[in-house]
Amino acid sequence: MAKTPSTTNLGSYPFWNALVSTSFALLSIGLLALLSLHLRQAARVVRNNLRLNIYLKHEVTPAQRDALQAILQQAPYIAHTGPGPALQFVSKATAAKQFVEATGEAFDQVLTNNPLHDMYVVQLAPAYQRHQQLQELQHQLTALPGVFEVTYVENSITTINRHFARLGLSLTLIAALLCLAASLLIHNTLKLALYSQRFLLHSMQLVGARPQFIHLPYLLRAALIGLVAGLAADNGLLALLGWGNQQYPDLAQLQHPSQVALVLLGTVLLGVGLCTFSTYRAINKYLAVTLDELY
Repeated sequence: MAKTPSTTNLGSYPFWNALVSTSFALLSIGLLALLSLHLRQAARVVRNNLRLNIYLKHEVTPAQRDALQAILQQAPYIAHTGPGPALQFVSKATAAKQFVEATGEAFDQVLTNNPLHDMYVVQLAPAYQRHQQLQELQHQLTALPGVFEVTYVENSITTINRHFARLGLSLTLIAALLCLAASLLIHNTLKLALYSQRFLLHSMQLVGARPQFIHLPYLLRAALIGLVAGLAADNGLLALLGWGNQQYPDLAQLQHPSQVALVLLGTVLLGVGLCTFSTYRAINKYLAVTLDELY
């Protein structure tokens, strides 16, 4: 009874060439995935810092302020970063103190009355940060009793949304092209690696070996290449992350261990899957041709 060829006895199979090429391809894909995660988290941090300032009239009554606060606490456009809505009341006395600390100018020595207003500072939910929605919110809130003015940094919000939308689209296109290029690189690398095995494959087929018998050692070798290449790429990604965190300490705030772990695991699984699939296709191609076509 014939034995299945060992994965270490496959003739002149160029293991190291395939391993190095696959490792670099997986490293490129993993690096782009980590970059996308960092960009997504950075966009979330920036959007979480977008604020809407609701200034109250000087003559606002306690009843009007309580009614406004009740409306804001139930509003869907206010983010929830804790047990309650991200809503903060800043009195005009506190605002005056903050103004003096920031500018060093004590206007109370010149003016008899505090010209500032009591206000609510609300953190906007990401779903309500588009330009048109912000304008509608501004008109609705300004019409409420006791509200003097509603402001937000209009240009910054519009610019941030536009830039992140462009970056997201660019990264998506780059990711698609890179995945395609990496897949083709891995496929062609393993196809060329199996080129030196084409006569051995054909000989096993001529003596009546079953397809499973022929495929098994090469698929095991391909899975091993994908596994080792994925682990090598993961080590490279971790080294780059460590270097980046050392050079830019704030970068660590954009990283979630669970998301990084998913990228590392996905890199290994992608390596095993692509290598196995490419090897399977290449073997079938060589088995489908005649002996004369192998030359």
